[in-house]
Amino acid sequence: MLHCQQNRDIVVVDLFAGAGGLSLGLEAAGFKVAVAVEKDAINCEVYQKNFPDTKVICTDICSLEPAT
Repeated sequence: MLHCQQNRDIVVVDLFAGAGGLSLGLEAAGFKVAVAVEKDAINCEVYQKNFPDTKVICTDICSLEPAT
């Protein structure tokens, strides 16, 4: 598998994260996934096991408020 190290400084957020398929691809491409958002509790649990170093926000994205 090829890893693209020049992207390591790019930090991304995985929205509607599921169990982490997109995060897996992003990490393989050299990106750093800082936060994942998923509303399904089972998927949140699986995601956290798959990516223990990534913060998982287990809530409906519509309930999030922007920082001021």
